[in-house]
Amino acid sequence: MKKDRLHFTTNIKEAIKDCEVLFSAVGTPPDEDGSADLQYVLNVARDCGKYMNDYLLIITKARFRLVPPKR
Repeated sequence: MKKDRLHFTTNIKEAIKDCEVLFSAVGTPPDEDGSADLQYVLNVARDCGKYMNDYLLIITKARFRLVPPKR
């Protein structure tokens, strides 16, 4: 952070400007059926695609609850 290389924001359009690597950490709450609700992960991916103008490495951190298979 001292070299001004790491920034935190909730504004994707601003984050992507002059960015080569983007770390995305969003929640994945359980959906109604117990599976992971990926709407937030997909929204970040969609917005990145909308605003990026060059190659961009996106690293996603998401937490999923493991649900045993139904029998």
